[in-house]
Amino acid sequence: SGVRLEGDAGVTDGADGVQAETVGDPCRTSGDCDDHEVCNGEERCDPSTGLCVAGSSLPDFTQCRSVDERIASCVAGRCDLDYEEICIPAGPFLMGVDIDEAPDGFWLSHTVLPEWPKHVVTVSEYCIDRYEATNRRYRRCIDAGLCERPPEYGTCEDLDRPYVYADEFLDYPFYFAPLDRARQLCEFEGKRVPTEAEWEKAARGGCEFGADPTSCDPGDERMYPWGNDPPTAEHFQGWWSGVAGFAPVGSHPLGASPYGVMDMAGNVEEWTLDCDGIPDGGSVEEGTVGYLACRDGCTDPLSTCSNFVAAVTRGGHAYCVGASDDWEVRATARANRGGLSGSWMLGFRCVRSPVTHNPGEGAP
Repeated sequence: SGVRLEGDAGVTDGADGVQAETVGDPCRTSGDCDDHEVCNGEERCDPSTGLCVAGSSLPDFTQCRSVDERIASCVAGRCDLDYEEICIPAGPFLMGVDIDEAPDGFWLSHTVLPEWPKHVVTVSEYCIDRYEATNRRYRRCIDAGLCERPPEYGTCEDLDRPYVYADEFLDYPFYFAPLDRARQLCEFEGKRVPTEAEWEKAARGGCEFGADPTSCDPGDERMYPWGNDPPTAEHFQGWWSGVAGFAPVGSHPLGASPYGVMDMAGNVEEWTLDCDGIPDGGSVEEGTVGYLACRDGCTDPLSTCSNFVAAVTRGGHAYCVGASDDWEVRATARANRGGLSGSWMLGFRCVRSPVTHNPGEGAP
């Protein structure tokens, strides 16, 4: 698996960011019991038994900080790195490309959208899931009665082979996800679906990577999440990998974005909240409405759905026949794949505003 398995929580010595559980251990003082795990309450020594006990666990999906300073969510009393988040700093980044910078052979349709004009967008600080939403996470939401139970569907190799409900695919991306299912899971975890600008900044990187964090220059225009190097099978799961179908999330560390966000190219294509798509009866070029409105710069943009047929999707996909080619997994690439009914290649990840206190010391 590309991530630490949830079932491994509390059994390590901290190498993966989780301290070994002390509850039930012999103790003389409460200092013997502190495992530095913020989610399961304050550990103390019970003098009547001489054993470590813990206080009340924080609510599930309270934002927490692991012992190695990673941000995640409390789940079942543990700071669970299956839910790891990367907090993206506030500030500007370059979004999109100019029309003369579009790749050779770029074509427009009702599924592949314009990426121009290039413009500077400033976003507020936010935290984005390091990994795409997995079957493991979606099944937890189903068990809680807060996510719709989807029909079973299979893999590229065998459409009759269980996928969502098969334990062998727990840490694979949840796919065939209509936008309403994405919203259900994100809301269950105290989060939401990202905007296009939030998604692209997390994939492309902000201007703070350059010499002047308050302004952007051509060095901030990374073509792919990993930079400008041509894509290889080590960068993403997709057409270039030579393997149909999805991989466990986090399987391509060389493809990480400048912030360390994983799988922003390939694996599943991901929903955003923006509906800067093609209006009913409109031309493809009308898909630039939101970009044109921001050509002189804007802050935290969001194009509402109104009469547009679908939200914008990002990141390319690896589903079976027709998996995305290299130009479709560029950080600026935009698509309008599935409408509100979803599509076979679509998944998602979630975001939330950062907490204003030390993670794990209160509600998110």
